[in-house]
Amino acid sequence: MAGAIRSIVPTWREYYLVLTLPGLLLAVFYWWKLPLDHPTSDGSQRTATVAEDVPPRWGCYATLLVFTCLGGVVYSGVLQFLPRYLDEAGVQIAGAKPESVRNYCAGLVMLLGIVGQYMGGHLARPKTLEPMLATAFLAAAPCLLWMGLAEGVWRLVAAGLFAPLYFMHQPLY
Repeated sequence: MAGAIRSIVPTWREYYLVLTLPGLLLAVFYWWKLPLDHPTSDGSQRTATVAEDVPPRWGCYATLLVFTCLGGVVYSGVLQFLPRYLDEAGVQIAGAKPESVRNYCAGLVMLLGIVGQYMGGHLARPKTLEPMLATAFLAAAPCLLWMGLAEGVWRLVAAGLFAPLYFMHQPLY
């Protein structure tokens, strides 16, 4: 779908503008069509507004928003630059073009990210989400630092350690 959109719009700015439409439609849908269900003491469900039961926690919301934005910057950078980063890892496969090898390596790193997503979803518990989210980001940070300093095949190792730790945050959100 992204490729089809990109083939229709001429610039990357317009591409991102087009991608805002599904986000806005989902936001409107969630805002007006999905009630908040809260169980009552007798086990039945009742619909309530947030303001009725719980005061807004704007500080928590702002923190989550900032972390999500910063995480998105890292995510975008990883997807954009990972193949070029791994181009200098020195990995070779007999008969394969260097561009193909770097893409295979990037695919391997993304597969390790899937392992992290699985583990994050498997370990997640409602009462421990915040500490787990902080731990996932803190554990990934040294790997990013190592990625910035690594040379040769160590680039692949550093990226391979980074991916499961970083992508663990997605199911925690």
